[in-house]
Amino acid sequence: MNVRVGDAISHAVNVDTEGREIRFHTVTFRTEEDGASPVVLAASEHSDFAWVTYAEAASYQLVWHVKDTLDEAHRLGIIG
Repeated sequence: MNVRVGDAISHAVNVDTEGREIRFHTVTFRTEEDGASPVVLAASEHSDFAWVTYAEAASYQLVWHVKDTLDEAHRLGIIG
């Protein structure tokens, strides 16, 4: 799959949960498919997955920054 990378949607910062003196930065960028190639998931990287709507994803127990990113993408009209 070929994609175009756009602007950042969200930037989350959190401290290490193991008490180390480090911070994690998670930046999520908007991407758009460039062409009509199929999505291929590597079994060695994904043990479980589902294609879901925004409403379905919002009902999952998500890590806080993933929920914030979905909400921002929804607010921006990127996802329905």
